[in-house]
Amino acid sequence: MLGILRLLVVIIAATNVALGSISTRPDDVDVQELSTWFEGSYSSEKQANVDTTYANERLEIRRIWLDRTDGTWFVVERFIAARPDTPLQQSVMNVRAVEDNITEIRVYVWKSPENGQGMWKNPERAGEYGPSDLRLMRGCEMYFQRNATTFFGGTHGTACRSEVAGTSYESHSMSISAMSIALWVRGYTAENKQVFGSLKGPYYYLKQKP
Repeated sequence: MLGILRLLVVIIAATNVALGSISTRPDDVDVQELSTWFEGSYSSEKQANVDTTYANERLEIRRIWLDRTDGTWFVVERFIAARPDTPLQQSVMNVRAVEDNITEIRVYVWKSPENGQGMWKNPERAGEYGPSDLRLMRGCEMYFQRNATTFFGGTHGTACRSEVAGTSYESHSMSISAMSIALWVRGYTAENKQVFGSLKGPYYYLKQKP
């Protein structure tokens, strides 16, 4: 009987290794759920209609590199709805588990920005490129925890160095739920004076129907 039990343990362990992508670890479940909620087309039009200090923006997020095993990857583009060919943000984000109950989003930019512009319209284009075509925005990692309905997180302190002229660092905070994203991006000088971004609070983007 003991020999049979040992054999079952070996079989189960081998099966788990062979099916490595299948896991009940909470952090992996969180990556899967956050990724499912994250992808989509979003609009801040409703917020802009209520408060004209907010622009009518679009946020487009599409999954790429589906065969990679180092988390999930997304091409992200944010732009004024009336100016879709002039992105405000153009990046690639990598969602991964870093420890129990903590999910990380790493932010990358394209070494050649023209490679990624408009890729959300045709995510298959990403197959022409790989992570070596990206540059990691060190210090701009966002770390998320969750409750029953929302993942919430952001950057830490002044670590996210800004590439915008006149600013020293950026602060990014984000909340992700099944049907919306709240995003607050702000830029500061070395003296902690805010230079860009909303003064009131985050942009609220509602997920649009396919």
